[in-house]
This record gives sequence, structure tokens and C-alpha cells, in this order.
Amino acid sequence: MGHEFCCDTIPLSSLIYSDHYNNCVPLGCGCLARRPYDLFFLTWIDVPWVPDGVRDRPLQRAEIHRLFADTLDFPGFSYTLLSSNAEARSAHAAEVIERRLHCGEK
Repeated sequence: MGHEFCCDTIPLSSLIYSDHYNNCVPLGCGCLARRPYDLFFLTWIDVPWVPDGVRDRPLQRAEIHRLFADTLDFPGFSYTLLSSNAEARSAHAAEVIERRLHCGEK
């Protein structure tokens, strides 16, 4: 403990998006994607989609989510699914983080 840090996007995300949008994986991304992370939050698609100039394909949200879930279902990865409204998601994430920090739970 004592060396925790949070990432909003990790190389695995870039690998999934690159493969989905471009049908290719950037050189070195595969190795970086195997970097271990102790905790990964995957959000469900149960909140309204809002265009923000970056995200696209509102009708393919389930497909993209499935790509992430399928990738994270491999041995060596674990994730927590966050769903419901923003407050419930935040509360669940905080609970999981708190439990890990204070109990060393994986």
C-alpha cells in the first residue's frame, strides 16, 4: 500500500478502441495492455447518451460495452461493474476502493 494511483484510460482501452475502429492494434499496445491493474471499473450503459464531441455511435453502446466486458473476462483481469445513476455509481466505487485500501481486499 502507499503507491496507489488512478487512471481514467489505460492502454487496454486504446487497444480495444483501435481494434474496433481501425481493425489494427498499434505497435507495443498489446504489451502495454497486459500491465496489471488491481481494480478496474466498467460502467454499464444505463445512463442517457449525451454527445460530447468525442464519443460517437450512441446506438452501438451495447456492442462497445460487450467488447470491454469480453476482454476483461480473461484470466488476470477483474472488474467491478458500475450501474444506476451517478450518485449510486460513485457510492459503489467509493465502497469498493475503501474496502481495498483498508482491508487489502482484491
